[in-house]
Amino acid sequence: MTNDNSLFARTINFFPRILIVENDEDTRLMMKYLLKLWNYRIIEASDDEDAIQMAEIHRPDLILISDRLQKIDALTTTRRIRQLSEPGDPVIIFITGYSEPSVHASALAAGANDFMIKPIDFGQLEIRLKKYLRKKYKPHETSVKGVL
Repeated sequence: MTNDNSLFARTINFFPRILIVENDEDTRLMMKYLLKLWNYRIIEASDDEDAIQMAEIHRPDLILISDRLQKIDALTTTRRIRQLSEPGDPVIIFITGYSEPSVHASALAAGANDFMIKPIDFGQLEIRLKKYLRKKYKPHETSVKGVL
């Protein structure tokens, strides 16, 4: 059975970097293990300040950020990461235990591209990772129409 993520990684000739920002060590390790199986390179942060530093140093392609962080809240962390980066870069998926529309609206207003509700549906996570990373690294199509 062909691993679709492996094929994707070989097609674009690199393995996308994902920053996992999660203060619960067990959850972070589980996500790290799964994402490595899907052929992503993993960067980890256990708190907000570490997340900002890792985002600045490593420039991840995508960030999974939990709303349950210490020191600074996750919305402020998302805003700060957005201030460090180029427009639209990186993709940020906000992970929350709250299903209220106001929480989701706040995450999007802070600069997140998307959100997921805990507990995480890993099938949905895989679909979203592929969607955002393929969109981000879609090869530019060129046309020779009118050249000759």
